[in-house]
Amino acid sequence: MSSEQRTIRPFAGLDAFQEIFNQFRLIVGTDRVEPDDAIRLTREGFLLRPVSLELSATDELFELSILGLGRRSAELGFQLSDLELVITASSPYLKIADIVTRHPLSRFSELERSVSLTSPTRPRALFAVHSGCTIDAYLCLASDLPQLPLRPWRRGTWLAKVSFGITSESQPIGFSPRPLTEVDRKRLDLPDGVLRFIDLGDVSPLDEGTNESSLDMWVDAEVLAKLSASSGSAAAKLFQLQLFLDAVLVILDGARLDPQLRVCTFEDLHGTLFGTLIEGLSRRPGQTVEQRKTAAQDLLHVARDKPQLFIAHAEATIGLKKMMNEALDS
Repeated sequence: MSSEQRTIRPFAGLDAFQEIFNQFRLIVGTDRVEPDDAIRLTREGFLLRPVSLELSATDELFELSILGLGRRSAELGFQLSDLELVITASSPYLKIADIVTRHPLSRFSELERSVSLTSPTRPRALFAVHSGCTIDAYLCLASDLPQLPLRPWRRGTWLAKVSFGITSESQPIGFSPRPLTEVDRKRLDLPDGVLRFIDLGDVSPLDEGTNESSLDMWVDAEVLAKLSASSGSAAAKLFQLQLFLDAVLVILDGARLDPQLRVCTFEDLHGTLFGTLIEGLSRRPGQTVEQRKTAAQDLLHVARDKPQLFIAHAEATIGLKKMMNEALDS
């Protein structure tokens, strides 16, 4: 039996909306990011670069998009006031999800072709330098509508969506913990006082198709809520780094149990959780492609022969020492 998960969208006639949204681009400084893609920045770039959503590449295309949205809305029986553009910035790791801006479709023509997401206020998720930020743009229903077959009707239902990722060098790889409840503790046979639990189950991080979601990570529900509320504090940042390091150890242990680790090259690890981890930990600003491949292959050898040194490399890469000093000084 297949375990593949799919989003069910039992609505008809929405393709035209999605085609218009597929023209959107995220502008980060001078870089343009395609939908469903991500950009990796330095720590300073993540915290300081202006970010905007480009709705069309030219003014002419923007006018055509406005006309297209209006025409398709009318064909589906929507009033322009029924629909709105909603842009969110989120950091799943810290459970941050903020609406940055929203605009009714009836006033879409009043928008600039490029919508700033960092002026006058920078979203909280763009301060989550250790966990990264996701920018989502939705076309949503602004209010409840009469129910009709194959037509969305509930307020907040999205008709089109595009996503963009922003990561930093302080975030070699991201994980999203689940809240650990009393029910989870009993099911996982964990002691009452446990703070976190990380498990790969029977999966090898060398298996093709494994990624961050292949790792099960739980954090005490109360602690996770406090982390979200004080995500900018030194203590919260320190815990994030330590949690990442714990995840690295679990992944490394899983990789070392797989006999393929002794014979594989870094290129063999493309599309695997362990390959993604090594690439993130070996990446440095200004590297050429060849330098990056060499650094990743060298780190793979360290993982095989000196696992303690691999963990030390990960600790140095994420800046644990600096954050520890900041936490102790605060």
